[in-house]
Amino acid sequence: IKRRDRPDGIAFLLRHYPQLSDIQIVKLLGTTKNTIAKVKNKQHWNTLNIKPRDPVTIGLCSQTDLNAALHEASSASVSVPQE
Repeated sequence: IKRRDRPDGIAFLLRHYPQLSDIQIVKLLGTTKNTIAKVKNKQHWNTLNIKPRDPVTIGLCSQTDLNAALHEASSASVSVPQE
């Protein structure tokens, strides 16, 4: 796994799966909340070269882990009815 691939994976997840929390992205890609914030705000030192790439394809996480995080995110977004 190359460190320089992580911002590409972060950009991909932010674009395609906005329901994922920063904490879920941290766990999936082994990155930091600070790096995620910099990619989001286009303040990353390498912003011009970041190309959103599927983190599964580039080996940053498994499809199983990504699916589990997406399932967790979708069930967390379901609101609990009030009594």
